[in-house]
Amino acid sequence: MFQLKIGIVEDDELVAETIRQLLLNLEYEVLEPVSTYGDAIRMLERYKPDLMILDIRLGDKKNEGIRLAEFINENYAIPFIYLTANADKATVNLAKATKPAAFLVKPFSKSDLFTTIEVVFANHIPSVSYANIPFLFLKNGERFYKVSEMEIMYIESNHIYLDIHTTGKKFVLRSTVDDFLQQLSPERFIKIGRSYIINLYFINAFDQEFVEINGTNLKISSSHRSLFLERIKAKK
Repeated sequence: MFQLKIGIVEDDELVAETIRQLLLNLEYEVLEPVSTYGDAIRMLERYKPDLMILDIRLGDKKNEGIRLAEFINENYAIPFIYLTANADKATVNLAKATKPAAFLVKPFSKSDLFTTIEVVFANHIPSVSYANIPFLFLKNGERFYKVSEMEIMYIESNHIYLDIHTTGKKFVLRSTVDDFLQQLSPERFIKIGRSYIINLYFINAFDQEFVEINGTNLKISSSHRSLFLERIKAKK
């Protein structure tokens, strides 16, 4: 489980520092802000942030932030938020074509920033990691955490919510079992009933009726038993 890492690309030092302090107050890990296209590329390559906040206009080049967004789209599977103030319609249309996760209009408040980031992370589950290991952005309290699929032991349906049991803590997410299963790696996860998804790598024991994971017995439904046994056999 990791603290989410955010990069800032903004050529106004006061604005950049304001954003950095607000993000630190929200308990995110914040990289040192940069102000140029080249420095932003080096930030991406070296520190691998989970989210980028980009000023559309950097210096005298009004589309430099858009060019950076295009680079991110081509090379990194991470969301980005545009910062904008009084941008002309043509520039905004170019920015929209790069499919940003959100726009944040200057000036903005702490609550504006918090809400925007929360929506972005909630809408980007999962995120593809740089090491080709899928990660999910899961919320606990007021904070999002970056959770590797390899930390998830099993998922249990609880009415309109899912209890996601990981090696570190439990997360609650509003979703259905089937919708969430589509976001997970099929070689690692399998549905064993209407209420359960399990990580095959965390199975301690099983029989015809139950799977044991971390001391908890999860019932295998009759309709899912054959597929479960096939997957277990294939893993041997």
